Amino acid sequence: MKKIKILILATFILLITLQYKLNGQISPIYDYNYVNDTALSDEFNGTQINTLKWHIYNYDGCCNGAGVYFSSSLASEDSGYLKLEATNSDGLLTTSGIESLNNSYLYGYYEMRAKLPGYFNTLTNSPCSQGFWTSFWTYYHVQTENPLCTVAHNEIDIQESSGLNGSGWGAGIDNNANIVESHCWGNPSNCSAILSDVSSLSNLPPLYANFHKFAAEYLSNRMIFYFDDVPFAIYYGQTFNPTYSMKVVMDNQLQALSTFNSNTPWPMYYTIDYFHYYQLNTTNCSTNLYIKNNAQLANFWRPGSAGVLSNITIGDGTDPVSLTAGVTYVFRAVNSVTINGNFTMGSGSSLNIIPTPCD
Repeated sequence: MKKIKILILATFILLITLQYKLNGQISPIYDYNYVNDTALSDEFNGTQINTLKWHIYNYDGCCNGAGVYFSSSLASEDSGYLKLEATNSDGLLTTSGIESLNNSYLYGYYEMRAKLPGYFNTLTNSPCSQGFWTSFWTYYHVQTENPLCTVAHNEIDIQESSGLNGSGWGAGIDNNANIVESHCWGNPSNCSAILSDVSSLSNLPPLYANFHKFAAEYLSNRMIFYFDDVPFAIYYGQTFNPTYSMKVVMDNQLQALSTFNSNTPWPMYYTIDYFHYYQLNTTNCSTNLYIKNNAQLANFWRPGSAGVLSNITIGDGTDPVSLTAGVTYVFRAVNSVTINGNFTMGSGSSLNIIPTPCD
């Protein structure tokens, strides 16, 4: 990975919190360099699912346990939420999911806020999610029709609940698993599916009780996974990373009926508040930025900022430059960041310097 050059040519006055987040571990809610692509995002605030953005699954079987069907009638948009229902009708499991029509998703920040299906099992006096296999993922797939053959497949699993084999996140075992997956590239006869990396969080609160954020930042040289805006897994330079545009999927997958508790209170819902796709502003990657005083700093750090720059210089030794107390600042540069002169930070402010490729 390319290293960014950081020069600090000053004595810091009132230095309270100085953070060099060289791994790029910060959510877009703190980073004006990211912009929400509303055309590729969805707030789910309507009265029905936007079929100009999403395909609603309505078929048998793929990626689910035996006897599980997808039904378009079980996916709905209501009261500001996308609701993906799962039902059990006399042993016939039926569930729901959606997939983006647009396959223009690649580098950026993927974020979903959701409540996962689950319930408090009064028989065991504990939270339970047995049998559910909810997921939030992206994929690129190519196959030939005659003969039917998978030529290439690659995916990023941002949230994949591990209610597998009857354990379930509600039991506090691998409560939420984020998985980076790579499948066969090229001729399937010469390769097989590869589970490249798995990172998981355990001992989380029951994920059916409240909404939580599940997210991933994907750039050409990194993959960073987040839970509630906090990074917990970081990968750099992975050769399995997708290099082709992808689709986005949110689906309420299920295991076979035998994995569920008999007292599961059907129907159950995977409830999604929103899906956001952020992209970095890379229009100024060849531009150098000079911040010589506080007025120029305030003009830079605001919504619609300059984005990723080539080189950034803060301070020229003449006027002081001060970070406002309690404010998070994020500087992204391809090559270098230089700080000099009279530079101070207010109490609780945060300085984030992130090396960023111009993808």
